[in-house]
Amino acid sequence: MIKIYPFPALRAAPEHASKVVATSTGIEANSELLQELEDNPFSYLHIVKPHLHFNDEVKNAKVHYPFARNYFRQMLEQGVIHKVSQNSMYIYTQIAPDGNTFDGIITGISFLNYLEGDIKKHENTLVEKEERLMNHVQSLGAVAEPVLLACEDNLDLADWINQNKENPVFDFTTKDQCHHLLYELVDPEQIKQVQQIFDSIEELYIADGHHRIAATTSYCTRLFTTQNKSVEDLLFMAYIIPESQLKIKSFHRLVKDVDAKLIEKIIVNEQAKYVIEPVSNPLKPMSKGEIGMYYNKQWYQISINHSKELHLDVKFLDDEIFNDLLKIEDTRLDTRINYLRGDIPLQEIQSNVDLGTYSLAFVLFPNTIDEIKSIADKHRTMPPKSTWIEPKLPVGMVIQRF
Repeated sequence: MIKIYPFPALRAAPEHASKVVATSTGIEANSELLQELEDNPFSYLHIVKPHLHFNDEVKNAKVHYPFARNYFRQMLEQGVIHKVSQNSMYIYTQIAPDGNTFDGIITGISFLNYLEGDIKKHENTLVEKEERLMNHVQSLGAVAEPVLLACEDNLDLADWINQNKENPVFDFTTKDQCHHLLYELVDPEQIKQVQQIFDSIEELYIADGHHRIAATTSYCTRLFTTQNKSVEDLLFMAYIIPESQLKIKSFHRLVKDVDAKLIEKIIVNEQAKYVIEPVSNPLKPMSKGEIGMYYNKQWYQISINHSKELHLDVKFLDDEIFNDLLKIEDTRLDTRINYLRGDIPLQEIQSNVDLGTYSLAFVLFPNTIDEIKSIADKHRTMPPKSTWIEPKLPVGMVIQRF
């Protein structure tokens, strides 16, 4: 049973909402982010990416987190963001430029639901990133982006959402042309109705935010053990939408600092675990079992005949090519791998290799929601950054405070 709760929050003053809310996806160049910081003193990016103020490549907790904490305090004092007077839930609607609409609920969920396995994960996390996020949460006492969770399509939930969309507190469009509407819910009867709907839901699936939920749960566990906080007060913020609304794309891989002799082993293919052949044009896989590879100004198609149940392309790449041939033993920890979302143009991927920034690239076909759920149901995980899932949620629209 999934237990949802209204939660203590902050949000931007309505007149500042469009400036406070940040839409960083994590893949922008630093130059773009620096320009945003220079142009917009209200952007929440000042708080979630404080290292950009110091031109530091390596994140320094002793310097960056106090800066973020002070910036956060100043935005509160100036009235740019403010505390919501009572614990709330929210209906949030995002309309993408292509017309896709995402409709769901932002709510607090008990950290025990995650620890007890009711909220299922499908990806491993990167240790360094998880620790960094947990330290940021601890320093700030706040989280500014919900975890994206998916539930099976539920008519009762859809009806409840449609019936309670009245008088949005936010209604604005960001520079990426996404339209955002936020409805605040404080009425006990409204909240009781949706809590009863979730009483019949036994499980949720993490769509995006594996690091965020792991970091926030670690922080909640620490509060529980060191400050004797009650379980009802230890929540993480989540945005829950029906699984049919998710848009799933792949994550491609760029690899650097690999010995050319090891890369040649992929092409020689002595063990014949796959078929590899050169192709004349940039290769975007069109089906499961195809992987595109770019190396030394040549594109290749790698074809896999999956013999194992639920053997995923990304898992094959991890086990048979990264681990076995390239001697990259742990993709969670190895800094030679960079990840690019699936809608990045192939020409951009190719130029990264041609310029020598990276040694080679791999292009993948996206996983399906059924594959993701099957992996999670079997308590298995995919390699990190196996899926790029939309919607991407704005940062700083609703801020959970501890």
